[in-house]
Amino acid sequence: MTSLLAIDLAPRFSAAILRAESGRWYSIVSPYDSSPERFVRKVRDAWGVPDVLLVEDVPPGMKNTSVMKAQYQMQGRVLEAFDPYAQGPEHVPIYLIRPHTWQKAMGVSDGRKSLNTKPYKEASQETAGERGWTAPFDYTEYHGKERQERRKSCGDSADAYLLSEWGLGTDLTHFEKFLYHPSAGPPHL
Repeated sequence: MTSLLAIDLAPRFSAAILRAESGRWYSIVSPYDSSPERFVRKVRDAWGVPDVLLVEDVPPGMKNTSVMKAQYQMQGRVLEAFDPYAQGPEHVPIYLIRPHTWQKAMGVSDGRKSLNTKPYKEASQETAGERGWTAPFDYTEYHGKERQERRKSCGDSADAYLLSEWGLGTDLTHFEKFLYHPSAGPPHL
């Protein structure tokens, strides 16, 4: 594999990490004023076609229907943008990975709560930092609502980084049930 793209989806803020074979990594976080469509286009246009695409799936048991709807719409935009590559000569495998799958493996959460004494986003950023991730910006330089939004973006960037770490360290052939098949639609578990 020469490149792996991991996308952490959220209705308002999302983040993408591209991992190159050289070990280098590149990050794009959605600005708090960006539309989901612009974010997905920016990621696809900036990096082209990855060898493997990991997309964070909608967590099972989500109760807030408006958030769940936004998550599914965002996931649909990602699949729509990369679907031609999955069907075309590139045959890019697209995996829809449930959050608890990678969070538990990376030691951040057991799927219900943080495994650390810190709140989840702090634990996520700390774990990612220990593995080489650095925040895309210093959110402490901002104030009020903008500070909260930038802090959330940093957390999403850390999650995308940990998802990419999980993908690089995992034999994805064991996760065929999470593989998106363009002709059949999303996987049904």
